[in-house]
Amino acid sequence: MLHVELSRALRTAGAPRRIAVLQEDGHLALVGLADQDLNELNADLGLPVSDPAGWGGWTWVDETEPYAAGDAAT
Repeated sequence: MLHVELSRALRTAGAPRRIAVLQEDGHLALVGLADQDLNELNADLGLPVSDPAGWGGWTWVDETEPYAAGDAAT
């Protein structure tokens, strides 16, 4: 939940970068990237296009729905 709220606050404040996430095999990678088409980035890296729940390739954290630790992801 914290990374989603922080990412939304940064975007609202006009930060020059957005936080992107890659979730794979129980691991979570967060990076700050310039605003761009992540589907194009995923294609360049050979990653799948992310589904709406955020699984697959890189997605923008500020566009995902937060869930608390222990909650089932939807």
